[in-house]
Amino acid sequence: MTRLDGKGSRPETRPAERAGAGKTPEQLKFEAEQKKEQEITAQLEQANNMLKGQNLEGALRLVQRVALEHAQDPYVIMRTSYLEAMIFHKMKDAGKRKDAMNRLLKSMEALQGDPRFQQGFLDGMANQEVIKMSLDKAGKKYGP
Repeated sequence: MTRLDGKGSRPETRPAERAGAGKTPEQLKFEAEQKKEQEITAQLEQANNMLKGQNLEGALRLVQRVALEHAQDPYVIMRTSYLEAMIFHKMKDAGKRKDAMNRLLKSMEALQGDPRFQQGFLDGMANQEVIKMSLDKAGKKYGP
């Protein structure tokens, strides 16, 4: 928008345009959870890059810190346990690798009761049904 006096343009800030304005509490909660998940994923990607670069101690410290910060989330524990197992494998520490794999398996069992996993599983099953119906109706035109 250009001002009439020709001094340039400057966007107006209205109260409705501010972050969070007009959003329901559910939307704000969802966005906060999504941001938290992105931060966790970024930290675990950094640890994975450290693992690939043979900085095993640094990767282990980062993974353990993420696991401690989010000890109640089975999805985070599953991912951190996997990375710990990979780190201990490269360190050739079989006992700690075994413990990390056991934590991974326990968190996978806990994850099955998590509503996020259940909804994703149901969505995946529904998608498989749609694909199967499409292939059945299309015949050999698109199928194997």
